[in-house]
Amino acid sequence: MAGNSYTGACLQRCVYAEALIKAAVNADHTSVLKTALIQSAIFQLDGAYVLHLREIAENYGHPESSIISDVGALSRFLAERDIQSAEVAEILALIDDSPSWLAQCLHAYGNFQGGIGAPAKVSRGGIDLYQDEALQEKVSLEAVTRWLGAMLELLERHRALMHEY
Repeated sequence: MAGNSYTGACLQRCVYAEALIKAAVNADHTSVLKTALIQSAIFQLDGAYVLHLREIAENYGHPESSIISDVGALSRFLAERDIQSAEVAEILALIDDSPSWLAQCLHAYGNFQGGIGAPAKVSRGGIDLYQDEALQEKVSLEAVTRWLGAMLELLERHRALMHEY
């Protein structure tokens, strides 16, 4: 487990998310900067999630763990080798439970990536901008802070399980 190349990268993403959250706490309540910081923290959490999937894949002997980008691919790899993974089972359960922290985080990330929002009245360089207010109201700084805490707990728990493997 100590030689896993994804462990440090995953933790680094969490450190970045924490730094962005701390910066957002000090930002003006309605500022574009605060919105950008919160969204950036979510992007970092999504990155940590993907890197954790790769960490699990590498731990279980995937020959090209860098190609893993979702839990379905990881689950198929493990099933082909008849490997039962408590880590993957937990992730699948969290994703299937829409009110769970992981499902909410990944959903928020997908919404931000998809450019969902009402068209703005302004454009920048001829490109229409989108208003994220509706999305931002659903994704509070407190929620992102909880997601980071839950991610760190998940990582610690999974690493303990993988260490035993």
